[in-house]
Amino acid sequence: MFDAWCLEGHASSYPVRSATLRRGHYLPPPRSPKKRSAQNIALDKTGKIPYIGASPSRRSPMRTLILFTIILLLTVPAQAQWPTSIRENLPVEVDTAENGRFPATLPLSQDRTLIVYYAGPTLQGNFYQILDRYGNPAFPQPQSLAPAGWDPYTYHAQIAPDGKGGALAAWYQSENGQTIGMHAQRLDSLGNRLWGEAGVHFSNYKPTNGHFGVCTDGLGGCWVAHAHDPSFSSSNVYLQHVSAEGQLPWGMEGVVACSLSLTQRYPVIAPDSAGGCIVAWEDWRPPYTSTGSTFINRFSRQGRPLWGQNGLHVSDGSTTYRTLLADGRGGAILHIGGSYLGNWAHRYDAQGHHLWQRYQVSYNYDAEMIAGEPGFFYTLYANNSSFYAQRIDLQGNRYWPTPGSTQGVRLGQVAGSAAMDHNCVYRYPYLYALCEYTVPPQLLMTYLYAQKLNAQGQLLWGPNGSLMYQDLNDFSGMTSLTGAVDGRGGLVGVWEWKPYSGNRDIWAKRVNADGSLGGPVSAASAADGGEAGFVTPQAVTLSVSPNPFNPSTALSYKLQAASHVSFRVYDTAGREVRTLVNGWREAGWHEVTFDGSDLPSGIYFVRLSAGGNTAVQKLVLLK
Repeated sequence: MFDAWCLEGHASSYPVRSATLRRGHYLPPPRSPKKRSAQNIALDKTGKIPYIGASPSRRSPMRTLILFTIILLLTVPAQAQWPTSIRENLPVEVDTAENGRFPATLPLSQDRTLIVYYAGPTLQGNFYQILDRYGNPAFPQPQSLAPAGWDPYTYHAQIAPDGKGGALAAWYQSENGQTIGMHAQRLDSLGNRLWGEAGVHFSNYKPTNGHFGVCTDGLGGCWVAHAHDPSFSSSNVYLQHVSAEGQLPWGMEGVVACSLSLTQRYPVIAPDSAGGCIVAWEDWRPPYTSTGSTFINRFSRQGRPLWGQNGLHVSDGSTTYRTLLADGRGGAILHIGGSYLGNWAHRYDAQGHHLWQRYQVSYNYDAEMIAGEPGFFYTLYANNSSFYAQRIDLQGNRYWPTPGSTQGVRLGQVAGSAAMDHNCVYRYPYLYALCEYTVPPQLLMTYLYAQKLNAQGQLLWGPNGSLMYQDLNDFSGMTSLTGAVDGRGGLVGVWEWKPYSGNRDIWAKRVNADGSLGGPVSAASAADGGEAGFVTPQAVTLSVSPNPFNPSTALSYKLQAASHVSFRVYDTAGREVRTLVNGWREAGWHEVTFDGSDLPSGIYFVRLSAGGNTAVQKLVLLK
């Protein structure tokens, strides 16, 4: 958690955690609270700041600039900043007394990211934090989703956008808890709890096998599909609607989505773009009592089934793997399978007509499917020690790497590695992916890469992507990868780190739109010349000559290995004034010229980011 930023005396409904950190954590360097401000500098009789080290008659423009810069540095507030080293991460939940589990993310307005996660065993609840574009937390302590509804038998939450700029969360508490069953909460874009301090309790039963689905109703409320067994003989699928105000128009248990005898379970849900929803589930009704099957149905806003009383048969066979996606036209795309030989996609229109089915749209049980630009969707999956992505239109046509291909475009490969966890998100016009590689056997390395693709399937962050993090794989690893893309095109990756022993952590890292690590440069970090904790000496070498200069200077830099290079110039307010380099460069020395002919005299900062490392140099333009 963000103990480094905790405010003294902050009221909290749960215990305050210590700031004990483990390997791989980053905290902003401490700054003295007694730094001098501009008001501490004595004024002369005219009310002006006196010149230091020379009389006014002998002062030089250079000394004037230096004094101005000193005053500016003294008045800049402290700010957090996203780490730029591949060995450092921003801590979200790192208390040694707690397990940080199952993070989930959503983008918010103003380039902010919502993170929801579970913490236990002491706290045993779901918490959230909001990070701004610089990596600063919105709250001095992570907030509980339901501080007045705390229960020691709470399980982790699922989240979804509420369609109004905020978020929806749903979770359950087991039969040993105080408030058994399903619960929900709604957050606005600032993180305020809209459904009370206890949330909304909308079912007295926990879901069968802990499986349920949640999505927006498009008006600020949510749909939840879950299966439970009131009679303890066979489970049925139930559908619940929680309105934007947190009311239950269908009562405590909602409506039965499928009430046939024998078992229905593992529901998935998606909005239908008309105020209703579409639900798919595993079904063991006759004649599928020995093999199982998948069924699907659409429901109106009033909960009325639209594709038959008990749904439509999709396919035979039992599988716990299925994902559902609204097609934006009242229908849906159902992604099912879980086989290394290939998975299926089925599309249904708004009337329940089966339009098509496609085989090998993805591979393996943990494949993902997400919505893309209008008329397209994407899949991401691991196959043969690599990660692949596919672009598919609403007619079922595949595009990557070439039209009609069933393989997909490879996102990268680490020699001798195994493809592990992954996550993908889309923000027009790009697909973003987080990919974990582990080099077997144990005690070697684990790598986390981020990749960005355009509609043509081109890899925009290099052949393997941008390396976000690497660490020794001492029987450790990462899981629950999740990402969110902000309005600047930056990807915020969040994951759960599971060590060989001890509690798990939740970490975060940001990749800029150009593939470099870090975030926007705040006025504070620009004036400081960057946070010293970010710079890895000898990883990148940067020199400037001449400096001071008028009107141009040569900037030379050396790369230890080929990588994506971001080379930008900022003024003392943190505004970017020039992009010198933004692209792939080979290892070795390179030189670029900065021409300040169109800029006023003053202090500037050049920031070089390459291969997960950063160097910052002060420039003085003296005309």
